Amino acid sequence: MRDLLQPQDTDRLQRLKEQGRQYLRQNQIDKALRIFSGILSEYPQDVDSMLVLGDAYLVVNERQAALAMYREASRVFPERRDIQRRIEMLAAGDQVDGTSAPAGAPTDPQAVAHLIQRLTGRATPVSEEEVIKAGSLLDAYLKSPSPALAVAEHLDEIDVLLPALIEINIRQARADGKTDLADSLQNLLANVLLQLDLQTKNTDVQTDVESPILSKQLRIVAAGFDSHESPYRLGALVDALSYAGYYLTRETEAKSQSYQGCDLMIVRNPHIDQNLMRGMASAAACGIPIVVDFDMDFEMLPIEHPDHEKMGMTTTERVRSYQAVLQLADMVCVASEGLADVFRNKGCQTEVLPEGWSQQNHLWLRPPSARLTVNLGLNLLRGQLQDVAPIRRAIIRVLREFPHTRLVIYGDIEAYQLFDSVPEARKTLLPPADVDDYPGVLAQMDVVLVPMYDTAFNQLRSDRRLVEAGIRRLPWVASPIASHLLWGSGGLIAYTLDEWYTNMQSLVQDEELRARLAKAGHQKAMLRESQSWSKAWQRVIRKVLTMPNARKKS
Repeated sequence: MRDLLQPQDTDRLQRLKEQGRQYLRQNQIDKALRIFSGILSEYPQDVDSMLVLGDAYLVVNERQAALAMYREASRVFPERRDIQRRIEMLAAGDQVDGTSAPAGAPTDPQAVAHLIQRLTGRATPVSEEEVIKAGSLLDAYLKSPSPALAVAEHLDEIDVLLPALIEINIRQARADGKTDLADSLQNLLANVLLQLDLQTKNTDVQTDVESPILSKQLRIVAAGFDSHESPYRLGALVDALSYAGYYLTRETEAKSQSYQGCDLMIVRNPHIDQNLMRGMASAAACGIPIVVDFDMDFEMLPIEHPDHEKMGMTTTERVRSYQAVLQLADMVCVASEGLADVFRNKGCQTEVLPEGWSQQNHLWLRPPSARLTVNLGLNLLRGQLQDVAPIRRAIIRVLREFPHTRLVIYGDIEAYQLFDSVPEARKTLLPPADVDDYPGVLAQMDVVLVPMYDTAFNQLRSDRRLVEAGIRRLPWVASPIASHLLWGSGGLIAYTLDEWYTNMQSLVQDEELRARLAKAGHQKAMLRESQSWSKAWQRVIRKVLTMPNARKKS
């Protein structure tokens, strides 16, 4: 339960947090962490400070300390989803905290000092030069005929070297085996350093040094629309950017109040919405760089594709909007190398960001229910009839030869009707599922079949189907389109109809082969989870912001 603060306390708390953030912006990590740990000693339920410390522990892989901070923050603010994401991410991991962090609470001065040491590489916040100077000063005072007078005459110098004098006593206490005394002095040093940090004016903080952390605090607006081709990419993108530590706003229209003050816009498939187009134009006029994330080349979108009516070049206005997007974009991101070449040929600065996913949807990693059958799964989009038809006979043959097999079809009722000769007891048609429930579709399959006819459009498609199979630990058989060949892990490529039959036969008969391929695919798919995927997005963001021809805010 959150404590209610008096107005004067609220003002003081906000000033302290702003000072801590100022230190973070200037990469003075030690001062920032002392500020935020000091806040928690005075305002123990301040969630922002808990998250700063928790994230810092996570950076140095002290996962237990990070988890303790996140759980305490969740106790205060149980409704905050970003806190729950942090907890779930750590709780789902199989790593344990193997660092040598001091015992005690993560907010204890000694624990914070250890954290600062690991982040900054300095064993003590006091320099050796200061320790030597303080030692010489102390020795001079002790040898003086009038120590008290000598101290009185050099109070200003002592005040400056007070942290170093305390550090000398900490070292001596540890050398003498007086651990309790050393810990008490460590607490005293932390408090002294905190007070010194609080006395430093924000204007005194260095402002001419480029901060590595500054890139972590960019303000980004993410907007736009997913397609059937890539139905959860925007959500995974938001999770990836949030994990990277950016200040993120997610919008559907990128209204003026959304992009005001932002450093970058990332928009998905924006040509279908005039409000979003106006927002992009206004942002461009303000000098805000724009990254456009496209799922496909919409100029070659087949008429039978489920996104054709909504996203294809069906009207003159849509064509003009699409062309305008290409002009407004500082960079275009796509999910396959082939598609990247298409946009490069259009004159666009283009980067490949392969498909990613987020384990915030727990269904992705939920173990499947036990069953006695081996289910062959066709996970399709509406309009993929021509992709399935060539391998129909191979599938029916496997179903006839192996009574413990079953066919599961999702996404295309016309493809389901191709298998009218298969008894109803041996096949299932799964109804359309929401994005959040979509992983449950794959849970009904044991081997994923990904047939794609050799067309120009298919050759530009991403490896999403194989990534999904890998997440769910499902082996696959797939057609040799470019992105499938590049992925290569977790399944078998079928170049001919005979290979479709023999590959399916091998996977149905050989449980050990299924397990081996499933493991390989899963290991590779985990590299696309939002925590890892965020690194790829960070590289793109850094690149677009440093491009010589990118827009710069005036």
